[in-house]
Amino acid sequence: GKGKVCYASAELESCEHDAQKEVFSNLISYLVEEPTIKSNAPSSMQINVFNNNKDKILLNVLNIQEETPLIPCHDIWVWLNTKQKVASVKVVGNNTDCQWEEKDDGIIIHLPVLKEFVMIDISLS
Repeated sequence: GKGKVCYASAELESCEHDAQKEVFSNLISYLVEEPTIKSNAPSSMQINVFNNNKDKILLNVLNIQEETPLIPCHDIWVWLNTKQKVASVKVVGNNTDCQWEEKDDGIIIHLPVLKEFVMIDISLS
């Protein structure tokens, strides 16, 4: 076929060291020609994207730290390749507008402060 394959004998996706995580990330970047998501979030944050392939994308950002109380993260941005125009970006739960802007076939979502968790509903036009 015309696809790309990468074999790793170790479970790189479940490694704990930053260098191993970087190797895994670089392998995924090699396999995927155009990225789906980019962020300046620290390694303590987990970002998940759910796309129903129609008109809605859900973005979850979770602050995972080993020690409590959690330290809030500031000035986080997430770039998401939407491949479509975006109609609205709202925080799930309180239905408030989220700061965002269009950029490079996608959008950048700005999160001024994230304490624990945020779910964002992205409606495509």
